[in-house]
Amino acid sequence: MVNELEEHALGILEGILADEYGEAFKKLEERFPFILDWETSLYELLFDFVEPFNGRVHSTGIVALRCRDVSARNNGKAWNTVVLAVIPGPTAPSNIAPYLRRTIEALQEMWVAGLEVTQGDRTFLHKPVIATCLADSPARMKLGNFVGLNSRFGSCSWCWWEGIAVPNSDKRGSTVRFKGYHEGQPQERFGGEAMLVGDERLKLSHAAHLQRADDYLAISRDPMVAKNVQRAAQKVQGCKGHAVVSKMPGEVCDTAAVVPNSWRMEDWLHFVCTFAPYIFRGILSGDELRMWALLTFAVQHYFRPRVFHSRSAFLEAAAKASGALQEFAAMAERLDFPAGTFTINLHILVCRLYDQECSWGAVASGLDFVVERVMQRFKKTIGQRAVSRPEVYYANQVLLGDAMENMRRERGMLPLDESYV
Repeated sequence: MVNELEEHALGILEGILADEYGEAFKKLEERFPFILDWETSLYELLFDFVEPFNGRVHSTGIVALRCRDVSARNNGKAWNTVVLAVIPGPTAPSNIAPYLRRTIEALQEMWVAGLEVTQGDRTFLHKPVIATCLADSPARMKLGNFVGLNSRFGSCSWCWWEGIAVPNSDKRGSTVRFKGYHEGQPQERFGGEAMLVGDERLKLSHAAHLQRADDYLAISRDPMVAKNVQRAAQKVQGCKGHAVVSKMPGEVCDTAAVVPNSWRMEDWLHFVCTFAPYIFRGILSGDELRMWALLTFAVQHYFRPRVFHSRSAFLEAAAKASGALQEFAAMAERLDFPAGTFTINLHILVCRLYDQECSWGAVASGLDFVVERVMQRFKKTIGQRAVSRPEVYYANQVLLGDAMENMRRERGMLPLDESYV
């Protein structure tokens, strides 16, 4: 008999968290039954920008691929990811589509025709299926061809929410903030009606993503429409055209995942769960104590893996955690917290996380920071070398490593760290 502690450890290792995949994969299986075939594998597209140098500004884009058809204990390891493309700096391009189009088209062709693979004495057609894209918030805006992360329109990839411009404390200009947790905020798209975050009418479906891109492109390509009108249409629609992955068969935009964008997040986790109860003892009271309790409850749910013996139990826990975030944000608004509290990040957490857990299973099962690991490998390869084109140097190192590995495998050579004696 496995005791409770062993069962918890096994649940973490094997990813037994409510259910293995969630509604998103079940819908994918219903639409494309062949993904259950052993010749077919589900993959995740990884995308982000990284700055390899400390002394100068230089941003490089990395596109990688990870297979999901491996156990949870191996899912985040380096051998399970492969770099597909390197987007050269020194700055991130305003339109990412030209850099990814050939890669996406090749993946679409393999989805249909398959890729011939030989494994021992067996040769078969392997069909890779791109199930989702993993990217942090800035990279996701690039990937989705949205207007911008702090734009009044289009900052949230999952709803139509319209931010409000709040004057800066230094009286110079304003910054877009996202409230609407305690009191409704007027939404122009709905005739100025005051609405709360989470209103079902605000939800963006995959079809709506495609339609708003079509609506903007119809205006932007009309030579009779003035440039200022085209720019206004871009802001209202919240996008600059179609995302390069928006018309893939798996409907990636509809199921994109929220990914933490800081690899130092474990430090904050330790503070909230370990040190804060001692530091704040006797200091917080009343509403502040309630808010900290709500935040701690949500953090424990999203960052501490747990075993749930039924989907209903998991969904109940997910709803409680989402409710805690919603109440935290509402109290912050009611108590007139500083405007800097109401960032797009807080809005995305309240707007998206519950739906994401329903679609993908527990957030706590996906905290392997796979995108950050790919970026760190790039920085480690470049090091502090004074190279004028770090992307070329990195690509050469990746190709050289792959060539040496293929040579060793094909000729039966031992790795360098193994003895021939």
